[in-house]
Amino acid sequence: MTPVNLPMRLRADVTMLATTIGERNLGHHPDALERAAVWIESKLKTVTGHDVMREPYACDRQLVRNLYVGVNKKVGTMALEVFNQEDS
Repeated sequence: MTPVNLPMRLRADVTMLATTIGERNLGHHPDALERAAVWIESKLKTVTGHDVMREPYACDRQLVRNLYVGVNKKVGTMALEVFNQEDS
């Protein structure tokens, strides 16, 4: 990805989450929350080329998950928490 494309790609990603998928939460829009998680997981795999790890947990009697992707650097492997569904 070149720096020139970055603003356009970020705008497209924000539009997807904020407008196309829209409001997402466990209380009123759990289907949208799941769509967002699936979209983010797919996007991370495509962009990084790495597998996305899932960390499921229960919240309000529903199963949700954190998503993690490992990024290899010369200094080692760093796990990044990239999306926490509970915060959406």
